[in-house]
Amino acid sequence: MRFYYSNGDHNFKRPFDQFSVNFELGNGDSSRISTINVHALLYGAEFFKSKKGEHFGTLNAHYDFYNNDAFFYGAQSLVYNWNSEFRYKSTNRLNLSVGAGAVLLAAVPDPYLWYGQARNYNYGSGASYRFVGELSLLNRLLIYVNYNGGYFHTISGTKSYYLLHAATVETSLRVFKRFSLNIASGYFALDGHFKDQQYPDFTKEFPFGRLSVGYNILF
Repeated sequence: MRFYYSNGDHNFKRPFDQFSVNFELGNGDSSRISTINVHALLYGAEFFKSKKGEHFGTLNAHYDFYNNDAFFYGAQSLVYNWNSEFRYKSTNRLNLSVGAGAVLLAAVPDPYLWYGQARNYNYGSGASYRFVGELSLLNRLLIYVNYNGGYFHTISGTKSYYLLHAATVETSLRVFKRFSLNIASGYFALDGHFKDQQYPDFTKEFPFGRLSVGYNILF
């Protein structure tokens, strides 16, 4: 399920006048909830316009949660994004966004840490870097690319640092009115690096593919 709310295009001055939610369920070994992504606009400003497009910057708050058969990861971050929007006639558009910022707080798994029955993960902070590209042709074909990367340094837990890679490519074809056929492929990876040599480093990988039918609701 994907939900997008906007109180008008380029309304940058009031926080949360634009936000989006991506919520995915799955039949995994550890949890039914596999992905939650929440992105909210805090503030923004337009840089400049040209005949080919518009360019503006935004400060966004992000919450990302991944829980698959390979690993889990949850983080809150603040990211500043450079956004560019290009239009050709009224039926074609290209949106690009590149951002970088700070991971304020994250939790990642630690196979060498276990506090009672409640905690098997490390706390920490770090850096976040993102890219989003969206190409729409004839208001019928949509190609979407999303990359979410992060660096995480442990503050509470086993001395370590982590690297996150979460990439998705999706193609959507509107076949009848608001119905669409969607094909997606993605790759999630988490690299753990530990200071103490008695704890081996690890790499957890989760590639996936998905075929789905979508229905778009506008209100």
